[in-house]
Amino acid sequence: MLPPPLVPYNTADELFQSVQQFANSQGYALVKKRTRKDRHDLLQPLLQNIKERYQEWPEHQQTAARETLNNMIDSPIMTLQNPQVVRTKGRPPGAPNNQQTNTTRREPSGFEFVEPRTKQCSICKQSGHNARTCLNRSSTE
Repeated sequence: MLPPPLVPYNTADELFQSVQQFANSQGYALVKKRTRKDRHDLLQPLLQNIKERYQEWPEHQQTAARETLNNMIDSPIMTLQNPQVVRTKGRPPGAPNNQQTNTTRREPSGFEFVEPRTKQCSICKQSGHNARTCLNRSSTE
């Protein structure tokens, strides 16, 4: 199908329908965005209906409705805020018995041999004995 002809259109709706037919034939969808005027037009029938019903009410009910609406308009707008976070009772979530088996800890590979660290004497810093059995112990006392 050819694009819409270049002719003057009487209304915007005629142009929109012509372009929409072309878009549909090409596999596209054309969507018309609502304007402020469209939103205003949607609200007018609702307001008119409310006004008609309001006129039918007795005077005391109209007064109560006016006061309620004025209170709603004058009251500050309340916003919801995030709730306060409170610690729960019981064992903390990071406790060792609650951890899963998959961790980010490094596991040495099979060919890697790690020698255990040998204990040293706190007096002479040599391995093979401790401070209680050190030969240099008597010289430092």
